[in-house]
Amino acid sequence: MMIPNLGRLVKQKRLAAGLRIVDLSRRAGLGDRQKTLRQIEALEKGCLPLQRIFAVIPVLGITAAELDEARRQDEAGWKCYLDEPIPMTLTMRVMPAVYSRLPMPQGLTRDKAIAYALTVFHERLAHRRTGTWHLALRVSRREIVEIHDGGEVRINRNDDQGVLPPQMFLSGRPVLVSCSDGGTCTIRPDTGD
Repeated sequence: MMIPNLGRLVKQKRLAAGLRIVDLSRRAGLGDRQKTLRQIEALEKGCLPLQRIFAVIPVLGITAAELDEARRQDEAGWKCYLDEPIPMTLTMRVMPAVYSRLPMPQGLTRDKAIAYALTVFHERLAHRRTGTWHLALRVSRREIVEIHDGGEVRINRNDDQGVLPPQMFLSGRPVLVSCSDGGTCTIRPDTGD
């Protein structure tokens, strides 16, 4: 979860106190290691890790009311982000921990998209038997429909945190495998499209 309001509050208080990030880190007893300084910088940009906020709050004099208001605004922003419409995507498991995105017709309703994914499963993957799901249809940021062996459909829904489609990482970055009909496969960045 992104925390832009909380990060902005920390940065405003630090600048108002005339502190550099290294000064804040030292006063909070966190030292001046580059990793710690990058974490505080990331916190100010609205990214986790939250554990650093507990060390810097007393140094910056952030009140409980300020903290609660920033947290409330961030939670409201997160819920809006989860509710934004996104294009549905269909991800196929090529082999364990290797995923490829399949083309998906645009403008389908949720039910028609699930029917399309089931058709793709039966046409392309029903003969495979690996014991785990074969397709994942990302309906929204809150819901993924997984299609397992035998065409069993499972709904993975989380209204508070959202759900991520299956991903594979190379050097810490999300990537996908793209394969042509001729059997040539390439690895490309997963841009979420």
